[in-house]
Amino acid sequence: SIKGKVGVTLNPHGWATQVLIAGGCPCVPGRPSCPCVFVKEDIKELGRCRCGLFADDNYLENYNSLKGEAKKKRGKVEAAPVFALLPAMNDKARGEFLKKASINGFSIEDNGSRLTLRPRGAEATAEVTIEDDKVNGFRVVSASGRYAGFARGQKRSYFESYINRWVMEAVFQSEG
Repeated sequence: SIKGKVGVTLNPHGWATQVLIAGGCPCVPGRPSCPCVFVKEDIKELGRCRCGLFADDNYLENYNSLKGEAKKKRGKVEAAPVFALLPAMNDKARGEFLKKASINGFSIEDNGSRLTLRPRGAEATAEVTIEDDKVNGFRVVSASGRYAGFARGQKRSYFESYINRWVMEAVFQSEG
């Protein structure tokens, strides 16, 4: 593994992000380590590899969100009604979407046109609420908590990109 050869630490933030996206390795889903040939150069230049899976000790020590500490607690962040790009889903597509969200580590609270997704796990204290407006499709109406990708105010856009991708895949799968 790269960790043993390069002498770097597994980056918990990058790991959580890659698990959410691809299951560990950004290139091969399910692979627990990255075989990237550029990892040494990236760590030397940036303090971490480009996908964020591995980082040196200095990067881990100085990047606050990796320690799981928050400078101050924040409440819910209400999102403006944007990114409503996808068609309304039929029941089959909705089922496919809920399956994808569940497989990707979210518990689901289904209230008809409004869904609340919560990442499962001891480190995850997040909540994202999405709503089907029946015209343009799903949009994220609120996101709050502490989770990978939640740094620097990117809560809504981070989850919206994944949710829209899952919805798009579900719509295509239901038609095929």
